Amino acid sequence: MMRVQANNWYGTVQYGAEWYGVVRYGVVWYGMVWCGVVWCGVVWYGMAWHGMAWHGMAWHGMAWHGMAWYGMVWHSMVWYGTVQYGVAWYGMVWRGMVWYGMVWYGMVWYGMVWYGMVWYGMVWYGMVRCGITGKGMSGYNRMRCNAEHVVNSRKPLCKQYGIREHAAESEGRHIVQIHFRPRMLRDVSTMDISTKLLGTEISFPVGIAPTGFHQLAWPDGEKSTARAAKAMNTCYIASTYSTCTLEEISAAAPGGLRWFQLYIHRNREVSQQLVQQAEALGFQGLVLTADLPYTGKRRDDVRNGFRLPPHMKLKNLEGAFEGDDRSEYGLPPNSVDPSVTWSDIYWLRSLTHLPIIIKGILTKEDAELAVRHGVQGIIVSNHGGRQLDGGPATIDALVEVVEAVQGSVEVYLDGGIRKGSDVLKALALGAKCVFIGRPALWGLAYKGEEGLQDVLRILQDEFRLSMALAGSPVPNLKAEDTIEE
Repeated sequence: MMRVQANNWYGTVQYGAEWYGVVRYGVVWYGMVWCGVVWCGVVWYGMAWHGMAWHGMAWHGMAWHGMAWYGMVWHSMVWYGTVQYGVAWYGMVWRGMVWYGMVWYGMVWYGMVWYGMVWYGMVWYGMVRCGITGKGMSGYNRMRCNAEHVVNSRKPLCKQYGIREHAAESEGRHIVQIHFRPRMLRDVSTMDISTKLLGTEISFPVGIAPTGFHQLAWPDGEKSTARAAKAMNTCYIASTYSTCTLEEISAAAPGGLRWFQLYIHRNREVSQQLVQQAEALGFQGLVLTADLPYTGKRRDDVRNGFRLPPHMKLKNLEGAFEGDDRSEYGLPPNSVDPSVTWSDIYWLRSLTHLPIIIKGILTKEDAELAVRHGVQGIIVSNHGGRQLDGGPATIDALVEVVEAVQGSVEVYLDGGIRKGSDVLKALALGAKCVFIGRPALWGLAYKGEEGLQDVLRILQDEFRLSMALAGSPVPNLKAEDTIEE
């Protein structure tokens, strides 16, 4: 027994290339994983080694004292031959049930460690590697499955972006409760799914909403997002909190339809420079976010202790603020100006000739004020359910906003869109276009520019099919063509 351990454990494995080479003295073993979380932390001496995996089911249960060690392996054929180095150790036991089964790929590696702390608490082995790209599913089904179910599955990216479970569920529930009244025997042999945003044509009525920190999902960040939007001939709203500069975004997709989303900060000079820079770089619209005088209580972000990785910066705001405190999403706390009022629309109009679209409107009163102050568009949005607890679902607020503006400005919807039929429902209730946030990030994390195009194509194909089955060869359904459950 001792000689076997010497040959196997202290020989090739323990003192060989694997153990003392890449693994033990490399990045993983002596870095965060071995001496940090895994071996001396929660997993190895906690749940995995002395808990379920080693002394529980795996080692003293089925694997060691059960079928594998005292059954087939120890009292069966051979120790030094087939069993030790063949089927048993590197087969069923080590690379089978125990190491690559429950312990390594089960509880330890794909469980607490890799999904949790190692990869910034975010996406790679959680949402992306084991989610969208999970084995046994086609590319289409992986994307569809993720888009439909990730909100409720507590994947790390959802937590990173602070989904409040009840808010996300509310959005989906309210959209599901709206049903079509399909019309039959209509000629749907030719379909036109294009639309126009403030006079500029896009291929279909789905754009990309402003979300920050795209480099958390893909190394090229917002540059990949801009390229995907241009390739699909749709609108991309670049966030103030981009991890690429406006110049980089513009250069990545010259000629694409881009709007710039603005937070007005206490340092008004910074906001003014960003607006004027965006116009000079060819952005075609200015989107003012109105629903964030202060950052909401994002409990998932607090629970996760979310901080931007040290190497990642908000490129458009580098050097804009004094001090070293960057604890609020890469910025000093309360850097957004809470004193912004409707009169600041006039201030923005004095800075730029760009059309102004206001984002975050949920009531008819604010919709009327927006029209009165000269905005050209309204995005009905509740900030992904991340601001005010107990606010309305955007699909519900859409109806009253559309009725309030009476066609005087274009109205768009942001929030809760997961399927092509959701897009058609929003259009039937008066939206000119919808914008997607989380699904765009899921596609970006899946495969960068190509993954985001996949997401947009899925929505495009589903939207076209929904139009045909509803009996509408052009996207002109009216509210009377739907019914709420």
